[in-house]
Amino acid sequence: MNFPKHVLRADIDPAWLLRVFTVIPVVLILLAGGCAVWIYFFVLSLLPQSQSLVETPGLSANVQVVRDENDIPGIIGRAQEDVAQVFGYVMAQDRLWQMDYLRRAGQGRLAEILGPDYLSRDRVMRAISLSSGNLCEKEKLGDRERAWIDKFVLGVNQYIATHADKRPVEFSLLDYHPRPFTPEDLMSIVLGLAWESSPASKVDPVLIQLLGRLGKERALDLFP
Repeated sequence: MNFPKHVLRADIDPAWLLRVFTVIPVVLILLAGGCAVWIYFFVLSLLPQSQSLVETPGLSANVQVVRDENDIPGIIGRAQEDVAQVFGYVMAQDRLWQMDYLRRAGQGRLAEILGPDYLSRDRVMRAISLSSGNLCEKEKLGDRERAWIDKFVLGVNQYIATHADKRPVEFSLLDYHPRPFTPEDLMSIVLGLAWESSPASKVDPVLIQLLGRLGKERALDLFP
């Protein structure tokens, strides 16, 4: 049995097709370029701006912040406590995200913002914090050092409080806000950095295995 053949034919202008396939890539390129420019200026707007004078509550006198051609700040003031306060302010201005990351790393709280992949590391740091006891307490410092830390923390928190709308882009990407710093947070940073720079995390497990296999006497002969 023969069925009739129906042939569908559309008359399409080749010039029209050429225009369509030319316009679409151009539009996509323009959209991508516009997004890239927007992201660039958005991130740029969050970067610290050079300041020649910082006036914050608690200073006994004006403190000058001078940045060189690489935007590295130098701080000039009459009193060390004033310099410490502005130092905290400027460090938060330049490195607030890194400071919060190091604080969380030293306290075993990275999984709260970076996910469960960091749980094992957090457990290790919390165990270290408990076992270290009061090795990194502010009370072990002298009066001068404690006063310096208090002023530094004051400067950090002044920046956090006055720049809620201009924080590093990492906070927006992870959708959280940094809480104020405390002197204990600085001690946590010291502990975390000390642990990361120590060979103990690699050497101690090996020594414990040797102790278990060789016994205390022979192990001490190898590693007195």
